[in-house]
Amino acid sequence: MHELSTPTSQPRPIPFHLEGAAPATTAEESSCPAQPAPWSGKPYPLDLVEERFWRQFRDEFLTAIHAWCVAHADRVAACYVPFSRDHLRVFVVRRSPTYDFSLSDALADLETELFEKDWPCEVVPIPASANSTLEHYFKPAESIQVYGNRGGTGREASRQAQSS
Repeated sequence: MHELSTPTSQPRPIPFHLEGAAPATTAEESSCPAQPAPWSGKPYPLDLVEERFWRQFRDEFLTAIHAWCVAHADRVAACYVPFSRDHLRVFVVRRSPTYDFSLSDALADLETELFEKDWPCEVVPIPASANSTLEHYFKPAESIQVYGNRGGTGREASRQAQSS
């Protein structure tokens, strides 16, 4: 499991970096080339499939979510995609501690857009609350933070949403 923490720090979400139109990878991500098959000198086909999957996941799924969050930045404080065993989920932390009915249609549109791009997922809105943390919904340290307070804990994202 990829973690962005040191032995003395608390585990944090993996930040999603976007520079210009194409998502950027970190130096750590770039230093993991496909391993050549010992008998052929060419990458294993499975490695190529995995590499293509992660590229598509980043370019199609995460980029679409990030763009949606930017377009709704006045009502969205943070967004996370946890690593899940059963299906993809997108957790959207709202800026408001109460349910924002005006965001319902936009959330449904995001879910539909991702489904049409062959990325079926569940989009879950989470209210901003100083009393609750993201750990009630998912494990932030085992997720990708697509938007918001980079590398923050659930409590920090909730505080950021409350102060906005």
